[in-house]
Amino acid sequence: MEDIDNLLEQFKQKAQAALEKNVEDYPSFKDLEKEYFELINEGNSISKLILQHPEICDHSTYLILTKRVAYNFVDKIRGRYSALQLVPDITRKLFSLYKKRLEELKKEENYPDLINLNEQMYQFSKRYVYRKNIADILYQKYKNFKQAMEIYQEIEPENPKDPEYWNNYAELNEVYKNFEKRDFCLKQKEIHTLKKSVQKLIDEKDYDAAIKLDENLFALTQDYQYKLDIANIIAVCQLKPDKAIKMYKEFEPQKGSDKNYWYQLSDIYLQKKNYYKQVLCLQKAIDIELSEPEVNSEAGV
Repeated sequence: MEDIDNLLEQFKQKAQAALEKNVEDYPSFKDLEKEYFELINEGNSISKLILQHPEICDHSTYLILTKRVAYNFVDKIRGRYSALQLVPDITRKLFSLYKKRLEELKKEENYPDLINLNEQMYQFSKRYVYRKNIADILYQKYKNFKQAMEIYQEIEPENPKDPEYWNNYAELNEVYKNFEKRDFCLKQKEIHTLKKSVQKLIDEKDYDAAIKLDENLFALTQDYQYKLDIANIIAVCQLKPDKAIKMYKEFEPQKGSDKNYWYQLSDIYLQKKNYYKQVLCLQKAIDIELSEPEVNSEAGV
């Protein structure tokens, strides 16, 4: 294991030196990328070597290196292998530099490089917004309807909350004369536009207007969660918990099988300092949660 210790020390020195550099210290942005990618790969290779000897790896480090717990600011690698914490530090810095570079390329209207950079950012984060950015360029700048449509379709299962996505997707479906899908997309656009407006009105403390928009959302969707959202505004923002509780009880037939219904109602009873009913609601929420099928998942990097 002496070799691994030497590798760790060498990696630490190179990674710390890279983190102290600025973009201007490199001949080009591609040179920066090259060094960062090499360091990320080097750190990951050392991690694999360590995992070949799990008996010398402490439990928390093992869980992080095998991605069973999050590799982030809270779950840090400490002790002998702490140099490996520089891998996510380098990754975060590169992603931050990518964001700045993205804005520069937008101003330059450098669409080929924008597409490439968005794809790299998607590979880093797996956030659909970067795939959407690519689709928007293909659709709006290159009129490449086929590829743009394929990406919009790929994104749809993520249930995007971006009105622009649904607007562009609707326009493309109109191009392909899929009018039923177009109308669905336009409805989604209206829903997410209204939801953004509701949050803005709440931030501005215009609660009556926010309630009216939630009523519009219910009329559009027949989703009783919007009725409960109104009750929550009444309870938390307008400080009328009794009125809110009455609304909750009115919609129990529609939402009573949802654990979040009971968790939210418990918060309103807590607001009233009715601890007995708060506990009853919590118990109902827990009972529902325990009855739900377990989902096996592991936290990623």
